[in-house]
Amino acid sequence: MITIRQNIASGLRGASRILLLCIIVSYVVAAQPRPTTGLADPTTKDGARGDREGSEFQSFDTRGGHTRVSDLRFAHLTTNDGLSQSYVTEILQDRRGFMWFATRDGLNRYDGNTFVVYKHNPNDPRSLSANYIWDLTEDDQGYLWIATDTGGVNKFDPTTERFARYRHDPNNSNSICGDAVESIARDSRGYLWFGTSDSGLDKFDPSTGTFTHYVADSDGQFVGRITKVIEDRRRDIWFVGERGLFHLNLQTGQITRPPAIIQRLVADYLYEDNVGTFWMLAYSPIFGLVKYDRQAERLTNYPVSGGAIGVASSNLLADGQNGFWVPSSQGLYYFDLRTERWTYRFQHDETNPDSLNDNTVASVYRDRGGLLWWELQMVGLTS
Repeated sequence: MITIRQNIASGLRGASRILLLCIIVSYVVAAQPRPTTGLADPTTKDGARGDREGSEFQSFDTRGGHTRVSDLRFAHLTTNDGLSQSYVTEILQDRRGFMWFATRDGLNRYDGNTFVVYKHNPNDPRSLSANYIWDLTEDDQGYLWIATDTGGVNKFDPTTERFARYRHDPNNSNSICGDAVESIARDSRGYLWFGTSDSGLDKFDPSTGTFTHYVADSDGQFVGRITKVIEDRRRDIWFVGERGLFHLNLQTGQITRPPAIIQRLVADYLYEDNVGTFWMLAYSPIFGLVKYDRQAERLTNYPVSGGAIGVASSNLLADGQNGFWVPSSQGLYYFDLRTERWTYRFQHDETNPDSLNDNTVASVYRDRGGLLWWELQMVGLTS
């Protein structure tokens, strides 16, 4: 099912104007970051994970590298503008410049003026298999791969606007291991990796259509819910989730947890920096960043202060080699890698109508023009 919804508020035309939507309401001064009082010495209070109620997008311009924001105004996209549903789980810009927004009620394509919404149609086997979407990625051929909560994985052809479905079949060992898929990753060999909620990890070879399943670790225990899969600079596969950080040995098929990883570590997101150090967005035993130095086999915790808790399906956004943008229930934080300190927090200001509309930030994304898009969780917003 395909629905076209025009954004009458912006009046912009064409994919190239997506950037203008954000630029016209932003004022950014390039400079070094200035520490914010109360953020330089985070507490060690344990964090917990929060649930999401609703959302909208806000964005601003970060072109020109590391920036100090002296005055910000934000552009908003909501269901009033044509977004299919207010709970957004993933943001992606494709090679043609279109912005894609995954929600729990359909897939949205945005060209700066109009939303095109793709949903499940029970009478059309070439439509989206399920409306609740967790993750998106684009392959080298321009196809979109879509992870859904109950419908497995979909491959979307933007030319024909049709979907190919990859569903679990209990009678077929060469089907995807489960239909609840939370993470998709592409590696340098051309394989796709699917991290599931309750069925383990799958490797998919698009050239042959074959699946390889990885369910248990080297101790025979189920790997648990998987929220992020990556390929590192050595071409190894790693993933995080409810049981912490794991490494997959592609030669032996064994899944192991590094010795430094504690049993109670739970993480939503994993990122490898330019020197091979891992950074995890954790929500147990702390909410904040956890650095894993693989050479020293050492973990370092950087808890977020201010009573912030994690938000489901959150991510990290690297600001080059300078730092990370970190979403939370208490605004958008900035972590400076050079000082290894929290230096900024952007929050809602009731006296400023151009500030964040809500403090609960779920995810942040930078497009190719250098603009930041983030999703706010606004209680009471309806589709």
